[in-house]
Amino acid sequence: MPKRWQKHVYDEDGNINRKYYELAALTELKNHIRSGDIWVAGSRLHKDFEEYLVTKDNWDETKNTGNRLAVGMSAQEYIIERNTALNERLDYILENIDSLEGISIDKSRIRLDRLEKDTPEDAKSLSQTLYNMLPRVKLTDLLIEVSNWTGFDEHLAHASSNRPPKGEEKSIVMATIMAMGTNIGLTKMAEATPGITYHQLANAAQWRLHEDSLSKAQATLVNFQHHLSLSKYWGNGSTSSSDGMRVQVGVSSLHADANPHYGTGKGTTIYRFTSDQFSSFYTKVINTNARDAVHVIDGLLHHESELSIEEHYTDTAGYQYLFIKKLEL
Repeated sequence: MPKRWQKHVYDEDGNINRKYYELAALTELKNHIRSGDIWVAGSRLHKDFEEYLVTKDNWDETKNTGNRLAVGMSAQEYIIERNTALNERLDYILENIDSLEGISIDKSRIRLDRLEKDTPEDAKSLSQTLYNMLPRVKLTDLLIEVSNWTGFDEHLAHASSNRPPKGEEKSIVMATIMAMGTNIGLTKMAEATPGITYHQLANAAQWRLHEDSLSKAQATLVNFQHHLSLSKYWGNGSTSSSDGMRVQVGVSSLHADANPHYGTGKGTTIYRFTSDQFSSFYTKVINTNARDAVHVIDGLLHHESELSIEEHYTDTAGYQYLFIKKLEL
């Protein structure tokens, strides 16, 4: 029993409170399923991690046929290859240290000079000209205009009645999105918006901005941008990257935990996926100490946009060697 549950599960005499015990068991079970320690048979989202890999029979067949991977089959061979490559690079630097620009040796340490800005003045002038051409508009007007273009607000249906926002409700939903998106909070938004109360904003946040509706609305925005001719200049939507952003959490939360790398306070991680068209097509809140690799698979398999991701980039916390023969999305 985790320490945070013990004061609720056990009374002063050491007896177990059945209601709190069941709540603790189900909560911990949910956390272990999300982390991948426990899987659900027949589930697509929470299946066994081994099912993402090639089977043992296929792996044995690959080894027996002599097909080689990009790295050595032996860990010892791989380490020898890496050491040899490192030594060759160091020997090259030592032999050409006087002719290499920006590199010097100071007190037995290799020193790299800081890169200087080399942006041409013409490019700076053109950038400033382009920014001056952009009209100055209010964020609220821009949000409503995007809603009229895409109709993403139609997916923000009420969790009980399944009705999209209409009339006055639409303004309330837009104000709620602004409050949560800019992180100013519902209270300050209610004070700054005449005719809209805190109760209305809180009701919209609870009943309309749930996970399913936000995922569909986000996919609508991503799909709209994907078909724009301007976005084709950045990419075709086949490449993506993902990374986590840690945020401090000042209240008790199941996702919040302490990590010595970020200090003594508790926090959680917002894991975001971005395409080569600069659209965020999947976002997930994960535990700050969780391995990112499993959540990378979730983002690539379960996003609802029309993007066809063929190549994905991530950092050291999210990489994992996966051999997937075929994925049917």
